[in-house]
Amino acid sequence: MEVRSVRPKKRRIGRVILIQITVLIVTFLLCEIGWRIVLSTRGKPHSAENAAQELERMYSSARDFVPRVGAGVDDVASPERALGRYLHPFLGWENIGAVDQVMAEWNRLGVPEFESDIEILTVGGSVADMFGHFGIPRLEERLRADPRFADKRIYWYRYARGGFKQPQQINMLNWFLGQGYTPEIVINLDGFNEAALSMDNVARGTSPLYPSIPHWGSLAIGGVADRVALDHAARGRAAQQSIEMMTRRALKYHVPWTALGTTLVLRRLNTLSAEARSSFETYTKLMRAAVGGMVLRGPPFSTDADPISEASSRMWAECSRNMRSICEQRGIFYLHVLQPTLHDPGAKVATKKEIEVGALPDTWKRGIVLGYPRLRALGAELARNGENFVDASDVFRDVTTTIYIDNCHFREDGNVILADRIADEFLKKYPAR
Repeated sequence: MEVRSVRPKKRRIGRVILIQITVLIVTFLLCEIGWRIVLSTRGKPHSAENAAQELERMYSSARDFVPRVGAGVDDVASPERALGRYLHPFLGWENIGAVDQVMAEWNRLGVPEFESDIEILTVGGSVADMFGHFGIPRLEERLRADPRFADKRIYWYRYARGGFKQPQQINMLNWFLGQGYTPEIVINLDGFNEAALSMDNVARGTSPLYPSIPHWGSLAIGGVADRVALDHAARGRAAQQSIEMMTRRALKYHVPWTALGTTLVLRRLNTLSAEARSSFETYTKLMRAAVGGMVLRGPPFSTDADPISEASSRMWAECSRNMRSICEQRGIFYLHVLQPTLHDPGAKVATKKEIEVGALPDTWKRGIVLGYPRLRALGAELARNGENFVDASDVFRDVTTTIYIDNCHFREDGNVILADRIADEFLKKYPAR
């Protein structure tokens, strides 16, 4: 009798638990449906694809001071390799993991097995870095369709770095060649950072010709120990780590498929992002005050927009001219590509979504509006003097769909379009033999 009374009791408990779970699921579904209706009436219907892209963008932003696209699925799946920077004596800074990258490719040096390969080095900023993930497969497909590459193995050295601007690309080339690497081709995809971040530097009290100060400044003065400043840096980094953790879990558990979950997660992420941005801004100001112009300011510079744009554009052109000379002396084919950007007037008719996600600081926008016409003119001059220059700033002019995911980076389909433009010009300019 005692055994019989226990079993019905267990069954009753099981039914109660099942009912509770069912109620929770039904309640969630009703809330989800209701919230989707609310979003639709507000003219902002939920999209799982857009939600996932926003989470990826916020994950990327939490790992860099300058907003940029995520490095890819493999990187998102390996949070222990979180992107960071360290001070580099020649490049301004380098990414954590770059040493591993060099060492992984070190075995190619001087090995006969690889001598017949076509080795291609890519340099530039974060757009070039993203192109390495989403554009290079299409570019390689186009190259392999050409008889000059059909029977060759192609190996890509991807050394573009988020935030880099000249002379960091030429310094990367020198650093790369000086170690003994022998690429047959160098592709330099740049332009945005030279125009936008140079203007941003001046707004922050630093030479426009110095590396991007939000990337480099704290590393350059890292030896300055100030308790208050370190507290701000710690708070900012803690907020970034929380963003990384939340976005990884949200993507892992497919939160973008739910409108309610997406709204709650993004609300918290936006709060954390604001906290991190505020903490790092305060940290940068405190560090600048600690060392003044001794380290960060650089040589004298004008604070007027036109001279800033002129100086940074000239640096861009002269460094490209020098990169071409270095490559020609070594028999390397050099291709220089001016990248497109959303805020370049006339470059693309922005969609409603691109307007929403493409907000740009006024200093950056001023740099783009003033700088890009100069870059195009200087690029045309480089081409007249024999440089293999490609003006791809208009590559999205006739595209009516949403391409950009923020103020300067674009989706995979945009990278494919850019790859086709580069391939067209590359194959025209590359030597017949």
